[in-house]
Amino acid sequence: MASLPSVVPARAARGGPAPLARATGPSPLPLAGRSRQVFARQKAPGSAGARVRLPRRTYAAPDDEAPAVSTLPGARARGTLGEPEPEGTALADMAPEVRAGVEGSQRNLVLLCALVALICAVDRAAMSVAILPMTEEFGWSDATKGAISSAFFLGYTVTNPIAGTAASSGSAKAILTVGVVVWSAFTMLTPAAAASGSVAVLLACRLVMGFGEGVTFPTIQAMMAAWIPSSSRSRALASTYAGAQAGTIVSLVTAPLLIQSFGWPSLFAVYGGAGFLWLAGWLPLVRDDPPVRIRGTRDPSSEKLDLLDLPWRDILTNGPFIALLTAHMTWAVGHYTILAWLPSFYSQEYGLDTASSATYSILPWVCTFFCTNLGGWVADGLINRGALTIGQTRKLMNSVAFLAPAAALVGLGASGAETPETALAFMTAALALGGFSGAGYASNHQDISSRIAPLLFGITNGSSSIAGTVAVYYTGVLRDQGETWGEVWGVVAGVYVVGALVYLALGSGERQFD
Repeated sequence: MASLPSVVPARAARGGPAPLARATGPSPLPLAGRSRQVFARQKAPGSAGARVRLPRRTYAAPDDEAPAVSTLPGARARGTLGEPEPEGTALADMAPEVRAGVEGSQRNLVLLCALVALICAVDRAAMSVAILPMTEEFGWSDATKGAISSAFFLGYTVTNPIAGTAASSGSAKAILTVGVVVWSAFTMLTPAAAASGSVAVLLACRLVMGFGEGVTFPTIQAMMAAWIPSSSRSRALASTYAGAQAGTIVSLVTAPLLIQSFGWPSLFAVYGGAGFLWLAGWLPLVRDDPPVRIRGTRDPSSEKLDLLDLPWRDILTNGPFIALLTAHMTWAVGHYTILAWLPSFYSQEYGLDTASSATYSILPWVCTFFCTNLGGWVADGLINRGALTIGQTRKLMNSVAFLAPAAALVGLGASGAETPETALAFMTAALALGGFSGAGYASNHQDISSRIAPLLFGITNGSSSIAGTVAVYYTGVLRDQGETWGEVWGVVAGVYVVGALVYLALGSGERQFD
């Protein structure tokens, strides 16, 4: 059988530009043997990760090979279970000028993705700080405050799976561009919506802002899958997630200063304008696909996905996908409850004003930023050295990210935390160690499928937004009913434990779909 070329021109099947360079030579993983129909391996009924047997495309492979992967419509043939497709070239094999261009573009992509995640988080977190002076001005109850936060997450939920589907076969760059324009514009319109005197108008404004922000991470997943090889992907994705943590820090540091100097409406004007400034770097510096196919990245020449042709039953009943879905929803319950209510917690429990509440909220997010990056480096090191498999690494990182915060929140409630400094110590441990999730479930979508990773992320992220929306609103209801903060944190801790156990039982680092 003839060997496969080492480089596949990016977007060749879509009529894209010719590659700048082309490596020649035999495939690093030639396919040999007689052609046969391959079926996905089926585990015993009722076992974790059991899948319905699906017919795969016919391709040449050794007789003893039985990849446990569901083939999607239009997928290219794969050689070995769990390994990247053999097409593509390593960066080291490229001509020097091409390698320099690709490496520079990769750095630009990761930097700009981290920056837009920062802006996304700043715009989202602004309300959690501004809600205190806004409540004094408009007389909102805790339930109303919860509804305002939940409106954003509802919009965020709707566009996640839509953006994931579109980014899997369309222009992720264009989708993210539109999203940034929408959420930045409606961030700037928030003061006018609040001043209208109608809570419904403000809820609608927050809903549309959520629509815009919902496209962010599915499109980033698509861009990373095209540009960043699997050996570096944990670090690249962790950098992006850390950007979101940095955005929360920026908001908590700058928001009180802006409120004291110019009033709470200034938050939304400044933060909304940052998105339009970001576009000045994004539009000229980033493209959807690299000039050549990089080994360990997705194949951009695959046919477009047709949602009706996807094996939905097998996707939605797949054990590793269920683990991802559960983990992502678990993370959202903890993260968004703390993000939305932490300043209010300090204000109500310890009588701190807006500036002091924001100050006490900063340290946990600073530590989260560093732990998120640390988790990415540790995970890539464990995987690349062969110390742990991909699946074992993801489970280790995720267990730290869920069980440690659960213990910290239980400790916070049990101790009584009579001083804000004691509460700060527990909350810092909960949020910081939760940052390891960036190298846990949050990097796992591209392990189980590079081709539909944006779609999978859109589904899990959208579902997590529903969980976060319910948790944020329900927290307000509990507080209106007189429940203590210790009881609130105890509920969140219980959710963390359940999510950790499900991911340990069903999670996997092996390829499931392609």
